[in-house]
Amino acid sequence: MKLAVVKKQNQSSWRSCQSITSNLELAYEEFSKALTFSISDEATIPELDRLAKEIFENKVTHLAWVDHYPHPGAFLEYLKNNFSDELQENPLKVVIHIFGDFILHSPQWFKHFSKWNGESLKIQLVAASHRQGRLVDQFLKESGCEIIPFPVNKSEFSFDQKLRISKRKSLNVEEEEHLFFYSGRLSYQKNIFDIINGFCQFYKMTNSHCRLLIAGPMDDLGIPYIGKEALEGTFYFHWEECMNSLPEGIRNKITYLGNVTPLELKEYYCAADTYLSMSCHNDEDYGMAPAEALMCGLPCILSDWGGFSSFKHYLPNVVTTVPINLSQHRQAPDNLKVTKAMLLAQLHSDREGLSFEAQRYLGIEDVAKKLQELLESASFNFRGFNGKFIKLASLFRPESKGPFRSGTGEYSLFYQDIYKVYCDRKEEDDER
Repeated sequence: MKLAVVKKQNQSSWRSCQSITSNLELAYEEFSKALTFSISDEATIPELDRLAKEIFENKVTHLAWVDHYPHPGAFLEYLKNNFSDELQENPLKVVIHIFGDFILHSPQWFKHFSKWNGESLKIQLVAASHRQGRLVDQFLKESGCEIIPFPVNKSEFSFDQKLRISKRKSLNVEEEEHLFFYSGRLSYQKNIFDIINGFCQFYKMTNSHCRLLIAGPMDDLGIPYIGKEALEGTFYFHWEECMNSLPEGIRNKITYLGNVTPLELKEYYCAADTYLSMSCHNDEDYGMAPAEALMCGLPCILSDWGGFSSFKHYLPNVVTTVPINLSQHRQAPDNLKVTKAMLLAQLHSDREGLSFEAQRYLGIEDVAKKLQELLESASFNFRGFNGKFIKLASLFRPESKGPFRSGTGEYSLFYQDIYKVYCDRKEEDDER
């Protein structure tokens, strides 16, 4: 096997994507002296030609596309149309790691793979979570999306007791004080205000020593899938409105940290007692923040949405999931059950043991074993997309004010149909 990895020439602007690409590259290097090729966002014809020639000159047999942009379809279509003789002599198997923007980029997928038959190039799609795999499978002519989690680097995220003690001391957190923590973007679909509401109810019911720390940049993205845009500063306005509505005693228990560095994130993960996220974002295919938290031995309370459910699958004893209500209005957690989950949250005495357990599923070394097995035994049976995907791709017209906007300005029935796999436990329960 001769392996090559393809990634974006310049790092993604998304921190999570930066980590994913870097860690996937390290995982492939665990078992293979993989060549690494990079390509610019523009993916010009000379670049595509150069990349193709380098692949055949180096007699590459397996190719792994480990970045979310540029779209792999442009290169693979160019390869199929211009290097058919070379592919006959040197067959190529391609692994494409699917990111959270799969639905958003459905027009590009359709453009490059609408007439794909899988004869000259063998492709294996890989999702990062079980529910993302089900989301993708519903659009394929032949289901077969493999599931391998995005890895986390244990040299960057693992539990450190000394760090926990020093960070809690610097935060003036008492030993018996329960520290809840959220990290990630702050936006409407992340359901930040549901976290705050749950915390407020928890505090009122227990009057216990507790605090909530929230880290991450505020995002004015709005809900573009249904055409709801937000003006600059809108989320901050609603944040201030929420904070000012709280009694002073509760407000003083909530701290917004702003954006923090990866090194600071590790400190907060180690210092905290429970990680919280009620996100129902449409691109929540996996969740690097919960993965990093678990690698630091931090128990999690998560929305039972999208990729988050896989963490419950891997670590059922330390991950609690809260059911989601999927409706035309919004996707939101059951607030009573958010509070209940917080009430049941216990201090985990063996944080180091939990950190090691998480590494068995999410660490680079373990993911590397899964990738090696994938390359050796996967079916590589991608045969293109079905009629349902054609309908999906057609919704993303340039003039569209919201691809999933109903006539009443809410989520369409088609959106609810394709995303029901992100909050449906039935099939998973049947499998168990």
